[in-house]
Amino acid sequence: DLVFIPTSICYDRIPEEESYLKEISGGAKVDENLGQLVRARRFLKKRYGRVYVQFAEPLSLRQYLERFRQEPGKMHPKERHAMYRDFAYRIINSINQASLVTPHALVAIALLSTPRHGISMAEFKETCKAFYDFLAARQVRFSRTLGNYDLVIGEALTDLERSKLVGKLKDADYDLEEEVYTMEESKRLTLEYYKNNVIHFFLPAAYASTSILAQQTFQFSLAQILEDVAFMKNFFKFEFVYDSEVSDEDLVVEVLEVFEEMGWLHPIGQDDHPYLLTHKGMKAAHFFHSVLRNYFEGYWVVLRAFKYLSKKPYTDREFSKKVLSLGQKALNLQLIERPESVSKIIFGNALKYYLEKGVVEKRIAT
Repeated sequence: DLVFIPTSICYDRIPEEESYLKEISGGAKVDENLGQLVRARRFLKKRYGRVYVQFAEPLSLRQYLERFRQEPGKMHPKERHAMYRDFAYRIINSINQASLVTPHALVAIALLSTPRHGISMAEFKETCKAFYDFLAARQVRFSRTLGNYDLVIGEALTDLERSKLVGKLKDADYDLEEEVYTMEESKRLTLEYYKNNVIHFFLPAAYASTSILAQQTFQFSLAQILEDVAFMKNFFKFEFVYDSEVSDEDLVVEVLEVFEEMGWLHPIGQDDHPYLLTHKGMKAAHFFHSVLRNYFEGYWVVLRAFKYLSKKPYTDREFSKKVLSLGQKALNLQLIERPESVSKIIFGNALKYYLEKGVVEKRIAT
């Protein structure tokens, strides 16, 4: 037998923020080594907060094969590859479920809920609390420090400000009624890393909220949500890993039940339209949709870039540069809102999806 122990390692802050920024901006991923660690002693003297190590239930390959009655030796290569992928995804999903939400991650995802360069303290608090309450209702695991919510959220904001990941707008005449936190484009990309550490906990609500908003009615269709969620899960199949044991219907029903508990929906009991979205629910839906906004924008940029392929073929490297250039241009022209949409990683996954669906072709040069 071969037994895997899914292990989640979460950090309040990571020393490799600059390396991540270079990678998503088009640079090559740099392998870590002992020499780098020795040279990075000055970074290790800084305070990076806590490290959280969590273990999930061990996964036995033999039990998996017995459960699904699979015998690898008798399987077609494609079937065997699909089986390996399914088992690997189960490991990743177990790691996701064993992970927890840290104050820095929660603050980052709330800050990035707006496309603007700044967010008022009132708007930040409302967004952050909505996210926290939703996760608490779903019994997501938090770091122990989040037991003192108000204190640690304030401390995380102060830490990000001290590290210059966020700024605070200062007004000489004190005309501002409240504090406003600002984010430069490059800093948003770093905050995106912390957001992505917990994004899997938000996906069900983000998918459901995106569908609700797209229906443009307070009395939305449940069948339409299920259809949209199935589409979005497939659309972002190279971005996220899902729990194969949970059906789309169970996923959506759980989200809507939590939304009702939060007062964001009212039950009206009419067949396919069992809920009515409240005004508070409309705001919450926008909060949750914001979690996915940069992914939609990134995939849209790649789709737009295919116009270049109608004129001549490009190599992988040439097309990657072209997409990054187009993404930056679209951002400057405000065709897209989020700087974090211009990501080599997102563009690469989008291209992989469009290749699989036959939107474009990839050929070996002869």
